[in-house]
Amino acid sequence: MNQVFTQKSSGKENGTQGQTKKQYGSTEASRNPFSREARQAKAETAKAKKAHAAAKKSKEIVVSGKMDSAGSGTLRGEINITADETRNALIVEAIPSDYRVIEDLLNQIDVLPRQVLIEVVIADISLDKSTEMGIEWTYVKGPGSLSTSLLDASLGTTGFKYTIGLADRWSSALNFLATEGKVDIVSAPSVLASDNKEAKIDVSREIPVASSEYTYTSSDNPLLETSIEYRNTGVILSVTPHINERGLVTMEVSQEVSELGPYVNVGGSEYPSFTKRIVNTNLTVKHAQTIVIGGLIRESKSDDSSGAPWLVDIPIIRYLFGKETKRDKKTELIILITPHVIISLEDVDAVTEEFKSKVGSAMKWYSK
Repeated sequence: MNQVFTQKSSGKENGTQGQTKKQYGSTEASRNPFSREARQAKAETAKAKKAHAAAKKSKEIVVSGKMDSAGSGTLRGEINITADETRNALIVEAIPSDYRVIEDLLNQIDVLPRQVLIEVVIADISLDKSTEMGIEWTYVKGPGSLSTSLLDASLGTTGFKYTIGLADRWSSALNFLATEGKVDIVSAPSVLASDNKEAKIDVSREIPVASSEYTYTSSDNPLLETSIEYRNTGVILSVTPHINERGLVTMEVSQEVSELGPYVNVGGSEYPSFTKRIVNTNLTVKHAQTIVIGGLIRESKSDDSSGAPWLVDIPIIRYLFGKETKRDKKTELIILITPHVIISLEDVDAVTEEFKSKVGSAMKWYSK
């Protein structure tokens, strides 16, 4: 810039003369804004402002290198790569050979993020005398269909256990139990999650619960003030998948199934109770392999009475006109999780078509 205005010399002996020329040049430019020096100064200033603004909007990376004798594909010239965040693009300035190297590298990096379609089935299994110790989720070795020894009370436990198998076989097991009237599908959500990203499904309802009560007695008419908070009850599923290069899926699973229980008396007031079953675990399975989490058993008791009106309320003789039934019910909560790794766009299309087929079949069934 000094050379444009003053044509400053690098010699020490010309220092005084250079300073004189600089002052003269500046004076001449300020006196005549249409002079050549003034126009050049204005152009340089505008160029500097544009460069400064461009540097704020994007980041520029300069890479230098030399091609070796073997020609292994290293860079040999100066390269300017500018990132355009607005359009999600890269602007590359390089010689053709370097450009091809960079293009190959970008094609390897810029790929479709891996995703996982996670299918979950949450079911409540009724435990009667044949399954009162819990269902043992095992199969008999050898060819053939599912063995009826699936319901083996002698092997059942009430502990927390895992089993891994094929998705089709577990579907057959649930269908078998459904024919016996022993299964209740609580929820069957499916969620598509990106690699290392949490996916959450919340199918619940909010129940108002009195958190505190205060009575104002200073006036003639006492006032009762109640603070209300809400509790979520239902099915809450949170899954974070991690996919490795071999196709194994490691999942961080957090599952909560809760529901409203009977009301309890506390201090003369009735408050709702809640039953909650929670599973927090990390597990690793293959693509399209099903993991079964079971052993979460809940026991409930109920008393039912029936009989002739009024007569059934008379002490002693009420048993002659009615009956009372006490029932103990046990249910085991099982969770089936099946991950499907999605790598390409073809996998996405296949999943979409399968989902459309399931929805179409369900609509036909409900329309009958």
